[in-house]
This record gives sequence, structure tokens and C-alpha cells, in this order.
Amino acid sequence: MFNKHEKMQKRILDAFYGEKELTEELKNHIGNCKDCSAFWESMNLLKEHAEDEPSIKGEDIEAYERIIAEAFREAEKIKEKNKNIRDYIVFILVSVIFLSSAGMFAYMGYGKVILTVQIFIIMFVPILVPFFIKHRLSKEVE
Repeated sequence: MFNKHEKMQKRILDAFYGEKELTEELKNHIGNCKDCSAFWESMNLLKEHAEDEPSIKGEDIEAYERIIAEAFREAEKIKEKNKNIRDYIVFILVSVIFLSSAGMFAYMGYGKVILTVQIFIIMFVPILVPFFIKHRLSKEVE
């Protein structure tokens, strides 16, 4: 009995969504069975509520799209901010390590070597700047 009742509810569901026809047999069953009648009424009630619900209508979909797009923009801003903070911390750590090692070498008596390295950097690093710019631009395109 329960299996037949479940099959009838599936057929009623198919008829409700227009996948199958609402036959006389189904109409009689809905009229005679209290459970199936309540099932049919609950589906009709849900359909009425869904039609009355303003969030389902087309004009509100655009508002939701704007809200979702704004949320994605905010997420991207937060992601970019976190990346910038991480890059800034890495820069500070590398700078502290570099300056402390230069200070340590100067203290140990390698001041002449440090000056030579600084002159070398001042003269030859500007040659590398166009390559760094090209690399960064190609990275931004990706």
C-alpha cells in the first residue's frame, strides 16, 4: 500500500510540473486520498507563495546581481590588500637583513668592499630596470 501511495505522489508531482498529464485516475485519487489531497494542496500553496514572493520576480534579480558583484569586488579588494601587506612585510624583512649584514661587514672591517659593491650596484643596476619593467608588465597581462 505504501509503495503504491508513494508512486501516486510521484505521478502527482509529475502532473503538477507538467511533465505528465493530470489523468482522471489521478484526479479521482487526489479526491479520495487525504494524504495526496493534502500533498496537492501544499504544492498549490507553495506555487502561490512563490508567485507572490518579490525575490522571485525579474526586477529584483538585477538588484541581487549588483549585490553579488559588489561582494566580489569587496573580496578582491581584501585579497589585494592582504597581498600588499604580505609584500610589504617581505620587503621590510629583506631590507633589515641586507642592512644588518652590511653593517656587520662594515664593523668587521670590510668597509672598502662594501663601498665597491655599492658603486657597482649604482652603475649597473639601472641597466636592469627595463627588464624588470618588461617582466612586471608581462606578469600583469596574465
